[in-house]
Amino acid sequence: TDGCRYDGGKPGPGGKLMAVGEPMAPIVFTSTKPKGQRTPGDWGGLILMGNAQNNLAQAFSGGSGVRVPIEGLLRPECHGWPTAEFNGESSGKLQYVRVEYASKKLTMDNETNALTLASLGSGTEMHYVMVANSADDCMEWFGGAVNGDHLISINCEDDEFDGDNGFSGKLQFLFGRQAPTTTEIDSRGFEIDGAPSMNNLPLTSERVSNFTVCGGGPTDRTKSRDGIVLRSFATNVALMNGIATGFAGYSIYVQDMNSDLATMNFVQLFNNALELARGTDVSQGRDTNPGVPKSWFFKGMGNTTAEPDRFCDCWSNPPVPVAATVGKGVAPTGFQVPTADYIGAFQDASAASNWMRGAWVDWSSE
Repeated sequence: TDGCRYDGGKPGPGGKLMAVGEPMAPIVFTSTKPKGQRTPGDWGGLILMGNAQNNLAQAFSGGSGVRVPIEGLLRPECHGWPTAEFNGESSGKLQYVRVEYASKKLTMDNETNALTLASLGSGTEMHYVMVANSADDCMEWFGGAVNGDHLISINCEDDEFDGDNGFSGKLQFLFGRQAPTTTEIDSRGFEIDGAPSMNNLPLTSERVSNFTVCGGGPTDRTKSRDGIVLRSFATNVALMNGIATGFAGYSIYVQDMNSDLATMNFVQLFNNALELARGTDVSQGRDTNPGVPKSWFFKGMGNTTAEPDRFCDCWSNPPVPVAATVGKGVAPTGFQVPTADYIGAFQDASAASNWMRGAWVDWSSE
């Protein structure tokens, strides 16, 4: 982190990426190879960095401190700040954007994602963004306070939606789907980390509403691919109005007991292979703590493991957006659409509720 030390002063204003497309004329970040020859990892990915709060940034005496180096680059490029002073900053706007066939690995645990969102302030806008066919995570948030809505993650080697390092944004209308051919054994729908320790504040406090995350489906037999993973003091996280289905591992994997303070309301889990809400699977080399009992999940308002009467086939191309249940969820106060009080990413099976339409969406894998 030496390259990210600062001595007095404030960070300079970051640049802004203005990538604003239209539903039938999106902005596409993709491989230089011709269509039909593209593969995950063809290029590095899209990295946006800002000065919003990150719980790995540290302030020392005399106005000096350390910012955070981004992963996956040969030389340090720094982001984040130890206080919330710049949490309202804007790093630009992404709208009707697709990022595909990206991600490069330098060394173990030092790799780029297809879309990296590092310490972005809430002034940054993120609407209708699709990430597909990444060699690592589809989308990962490292700290920051940026909000986002109408996000799609499909066919990525690792996690669909990954939040870390004190990320405090609100995400609404999310659809994710794993590829059955994924080689990563620990790819997840949501992977959420609070902090390396309770001393790294603030803890992650992201809020997510109206999501549908799907595993690799009936042909996936890798037991450690879980739907929702909470670990490393993910105590302040809130997930509501959501679905996790088709994962070969646990519906929910709670890695440490502190994370059971996270809240889930109106979350529906079904057709996932392993037992709900347990934190151990020694045969796969998983964490050996006992996790949490099923009763923890059922304490949440409206949570259920009942299979709905009707549901989309996540693995068809394109998926058919059918609501999970006719019952209502909870009103997502403070989100982009506070009236979306239903479970899942789509209100119903009507064409009007299917927001995954237009040229900005591409379901192909080559």
